[in-house]
Amino acid sequence: MAETVRQQSSAPELPPEEDDVSPLTLVKRIYAFFYNKTVGLILIILMAVLALFGTMIMQAPTGTFDDPIQAESFLESVRPKYGMWTDVLAFLGFFRMYTSPIFLTVSALLAGSIIGCTVHRLPLLWRAAMHPRTHVSQGFHRHAQNRRLVTSEEEPDAFLQRSKDVFKKNRWRILADDRDPRAYYTDKNRFGPFGTALAHAAFVLIMAAFVVSSLFSFEQFMVIPVGGSVELEDSSVEVRADSFVDSYNEDGRPIDYVSELTIVDNGTDMVSQEVRVNMPLAYGGVKFHQTSYGIASNVHVTELDGNVVFDGAVPMQWTSTDGTNSVGSIDEREDLDILIVTPASGRTDSVIPIGSAMVEIYPSGSNEPLAVTQLPQGEAVTVGDFVFTFEGEAQYTGITARHDPGSPLLWIASILLVVGMFMTFGFPHRRIWVRVDDDSNLSLASVDKHDAIYANQFNRLIGEIEQNPERTTDA
Repeated sequence: MAETVRQQSSAPELPPEEDDVSPLTLVKRIYAFFYNKTVGLILIILMAVLALFGTMIMQAPTGTFDDPIQAESFLESVRPKYGMWTDVLAFLGFFRMYTSPIFLTVSALLAGSIIGCTVHRLPLLWRAAMHPRTHVSQGFHRHAQNRRLVTSEEEPDAFLQRSKDVFKKNRWRILADDRDPRAYYTDKNRFGPFGTALAHAAFVLIMAAFVVSSLFSFEQFMVIPVGGSVELEDSSVEVRADSFVDSYNEDGRPIDYVSELTIVDNGTDMVSQEVRVNMPLAYGGVKFHQTSYGIASNVHVTELDGNVVFDGAVPMQWTSTDGTNSVGSIDEREDLDILIVTPASGRTDSVIPIGSAMVEIYPSGSNEPLAVTQLPQGEAVTVGDFVFTFEGEAQYTGITARHDPGSPLLWIASILLVVGMFMTFGFPHRRIWVRVDDDSNLSLASVDKHDAIYANQFNRLIGEIEQNPERTTDA
């Protein structure tokens, strides 16, 4: 009968693969992925690269890619600069980097990595603070990074107790060594390392605040004629400018300008306040900031069928090259540049009669006008496909309405970051193991980084413990 020979492998036998992974196993794998330091480093590098691209590549104004017409206009305006890469960059979302899917994904993964590393480290911090290792070997005392040997003529137990009294006086915690009655563990600032957890939480909140602000904040610049009002977009709120006062120094430089604003909600005056540059008015989660002021032209524009294109104040923000005229722009049409021109303040040499205005209409991006027509005050004038009515000039106040739901998170994160850094660097955890032998030789050993501050603390404690300074030696 032939003998059967079987070859056996030295590798361990693997358990049969399971088709289904248990939820607990899946959670453990995800957790292990996020607290992996290599993963964290890669995500930090990716975040830095994306932030660099976001800085170097021109970013589209907020909301541009929500409107296909505006998006196409923006891409055409940057195509001469980026050429064949324009469409690639647009597809990747690099023109709106900080709200792009790739940036938000990396931010979420990095936040998960920070949380994973922090959660993984918390038990170690808790164990070091609440259940530290109190017993160490004699070899540890001989080879510790920071060690000192102090001798005394006292009895060993008395000398050990006096050393404890020194540490207690300096507010160090004392824990007995349960394996050696002539040894103990002492530490100070045991909760200091938890500052790193607060700092990590701050970084997560900063990223969350940035994402929330990018996705849900809005900003609207409002040109409000004094005595008039402007609607806040997509709301029932109107902002009325009741008055405006500006002050100047002897050199003619503005030193203060203040608007008296009233918030009107559903036709009811809700709140009034003087608004300065650093004193915004807050209502319904929106802050109204004083931004600018100047002279505006009140213009009413309709299409030939009566559809209103624009009805409000046009800030005369620019001056013509010869300085004789003030120029403002109506930005209601993407395909047209519509300019309103009036005589500059104090100038009598303008070709435009005082008290009237001129409208100039250009194709977007072109210097060749489609129409140039004078607008006498109070008269409706047909210009191309539009009817313009110049209703006169008035002082305006420029108000920026801003809603930023990420701001509270950023404030909380800033506080946590300051507190965390203060705890980490201002109160580092100091640990010392102490033991005495039968000859009253007191050994003190520590593995903490021996910086200049700790060196002074350590030497001061030794000076208080030692009875005879000349008998103190390095171990």
